[in-house]
Amino acid sequence: MVETLQPGQDWLWCYVDEMTLRDIEGRWVEVDLFFEAGLGYMREHLQAGGTASVDDDFVYGKGFPLGRWVAEMRRRREAGELSEDQSRQLDELPGMPLDA
Repeated sequence: MVETLQPGQDWLWCYVDEMTLRDIEGRWVEVDLFFEAGLGYMREHLQAGGTASVDDDFVYGKGFPLGRWVAEMRRRREAGELSEDQSRQLDELPGMPLDA
């Protein structure tokens, strides 16, 4: 297992099981790292004065595909693939364009 060294992140990667995990209340729980990373980058982008309405090819920072992330979150919402917690976190982002 490897642990992230990124400030504000608390996940581990398990090479054996090929999954991302987080310790939640003493239990290892699988997390959706693409969701988590995109959420963090979108928050940074918004705090820096950006908007949540980005083009599909928009890349944030050093290469995160934030535009594709928004499109994927829209697809997941339409397919009913987001958890209640994920939906809530996305709804809390100002101007998040998840409705088609």
